[in-house]
Amino acid sequence: MDKIVIAVDSFKRCLPASRVAEVIANALRDCLPECKLSILPVSDGGEGLTDILISSMGGLYHSVEAVDPLMRPIQCKIGSFNHCAIIETASAIGLERLNPDECNPMKTTSYGLGMMINAAYDLGYRRMLIGLGGTATVDAGLGALQAMGVRFYNAQGRVLPNGLTGASLIDVEHFDMIATKRKFRDVEFSIACDVTNPIIGAKGAAVVFGPQKGASPEDVQTLDFNLRHVCHVLRHNGFSNFENVQGSGSAGGLGLAFQTFMGCRLASGIDAVLDLIKFNDEIADADLVITGEGRVDSQSLMGKVISGIARRTISSKIGLLVICGRLADREILNRSGIKEILAISPDSMPDEEAILPDVAMKNIYDGITEWVANRKPDKA
Repeated sequence: MDKIVIAVDSFKRCLPASRVAEVIANALRDCLPECKLSILPVSDGGEGLTDILISSMGGLYHSVEAVDPLMRPIQCKIGSFNHCAIIETASAIGLERLNPDECNPMKTTSYGLGMMINAAYDLGYRRMLIGLGGTATVDAGLGALQAMGVRFYNAQGRVLPNGLTGASLIDVEHFDMIATKRKFRDVEFSIACDVTNPIIGAKGAAVVFGPQKGASPEDVQTLDFNLRHVCHVLRHNGFSNFENVQGSGSAGGLGLAFQTFMGCRLASGIDAVLDLIKFNDEIADADLVITGEGRVDSQSLMGKVISGIARRTISSKIGLLVICGRLADREILNRSGIKEILAISPDSMPDEEAILPDVAMKNIYDGITEWVANRKPDKA
């Protein structure tokens, strides 16, 4: 091979995308020393978006005050380039902000994201790229909207306290968004969405992503019911045709919030990132693209990094290798055109061990070197 492009996402709760790419590159340099490598860590809008774009595009960081998913004060960062603020939802309200025993979308809120948006506004930014993904929340984005000035009322007409959670959505009966619309009327929001799931139902925010965020089976039913209640309130206030819109269920329903309350169009996060870093130009003369993430399954086809890169490489007839820690739904992935998938964690290895950074790095290195060694002479 003359050129290999390494375009990987992070391995969640384990390694950032830049470190995964570095380990892969080190293995390839040892196995294929004459091959040209292009290293492009990527994000679908979730964890790592800010760092990846700032490192690729140049720009600035700003430290701002916010709160975590449990309303505890934190410092987090936003980025900026070309007078556009980069706001990563996971920076404030991501799962990594919580200990495992704290993860419960019945109790978490997206309020901290709204604080980040306010901070970007106060810094003078009127263009904002917001990456949705990796949140610990299923609150339909109403917590974030509260921080941005939307008032939500219960059936008795009382203003609901800040920090709406998945459990308290059921209390929402009315809302007032006049002040928020006025404040942000000149702001251009670009919403980078990491999944295509709708807000409710079998493929919705609660059913698909609730368990990953700590929801019990009973919690999942309650969350989906509460999200349906929010949809009812929106319809009662004149909104329509949003329940089945692709991406409305992203980031615990933040896609719904930005689409309905703020009138934003949702765009593929991975496509936005790949366009910004000029991915198509980079792979034009490549023989192979290596992509991957911590866990690969059928959900990886729903707007995440692998789906975006697979579309572009397969259509260009460029070789594609997907690397992951754990693999499920191989047949579904194969039918989508993804033929080569390398799961680097041994089946016998417990997840708790596999996600240790040193263990994961060794597994990645060994997996890549073994894969290269097993290639047929006419393909290696």
